[in-house]
Amino acid sequence: MSKQQQNGKAFECALADALEREIDQGGRAALIHDGAYHVTRDALVALGGVAQESCNRAARAAARHIIQLEPMLRAGNRIEIQIQPDHRGQDGDVRDIITARTEGSWAIGFSAKNNHEALKHSRLSPTINFGKKWFSVGCSNEYMDTIRTIFGLVREWKGSGLEVWREVESKESAIYRPVLEAFRKELAGLAERNSAVPGRLVQYLIGMHDFYKVIKDDKSRSVRVVGYNINGALGHGDGKRKSLVGIPRIKLPTRMKEIVVSGNNTVKVSLDEGWEISFRIHNARTELEPSLKFDIKLIGAPANIYAHTAPWWSQSQEPRIRYSRR
Repeated sequence: MSKQQQNGKAFECALADALEREIDQGGRAALIHDGAYHVTRDALVALGGVAQESCNRAARAAARHIIQLEPMLRAGNRIEIQIQPDHRGQDGDVRDIITARTEGSWAIGFSAKNNHEALKHSRLSPTINFGKKWFSVGCSNEYMDTIRTIFGLVREWKGSGLEVWREVESKESAIYRPVLEAFRKELAGLAERNSAVPGRLVQYLIGMHDFYKVIKDDKSRSVRVVGYNINGALGHGDGKRKSLVGIPRIKLPTRMKEIVVSGNNTVKVSLDEGWEISFRIHNARTELEPSLKFDIKLIGAPANIYAHTAPWWSQSQEPRIRYSRR
């Protein structure tokens, strides 16, 4: 597990623990201590010291605000909190933590981010039909042929004895830029051929379920809570209490306005309804291979999307939480 992955897992654990403490009244909340939870807990324990305290303080600040937004978390008899295994992200569910009432079907989820807001880390390769995988709309034969030709250079380089990407001086001009141009052209073509593609692109990136994204920012010592409320599932009262504020519903895009290649490693996609997405491409591994990875970020969102930034609690206000290894 990389350092970035470890920090992300640690914040997932801290947020799940903080939600349990905020929800719990007389033993009403149950945090499931399964394998997925213990992976995150071990990551939090391994941090230790200041880094662990930062996770806990940011999580506590977020949980206190979330409780005000979601009165249903304290309604009913019992709430179960569960950390999702990583494979759910591959299935299109970006939520890291699920809180659900054991009676009925009510549930909301949370995506925990540690010092970054990346949505996905999707790949492009000669064998990946991204249109079919992302939108259920297959890419053209022209695109697949173009990609196979471009990545054929990688096989030639390996055949000549090159082993790692840093040995390739021309990777940006020979691979990155041509791949991005092919991706840009095909994405535009897919949107022209199928009007559902713009909306499906956003759904691929943020999932089919409404959720809150919780972003911890060490630099500003704050945590940001953003409500992705496309289906209208967020911010409901429990019959006695209302949400602190109404969580606005946001609209999916219906058309792509502009797709441009920026520099040698980024494609920026502008859509209607205020959505804007950045696709930064890079080699995912040190070893030379015919595959590249996107670091995908949402750089623009509908103007009415709910977002709240809360500072971390001071040392005197926030109780220190002790963790020990299993």
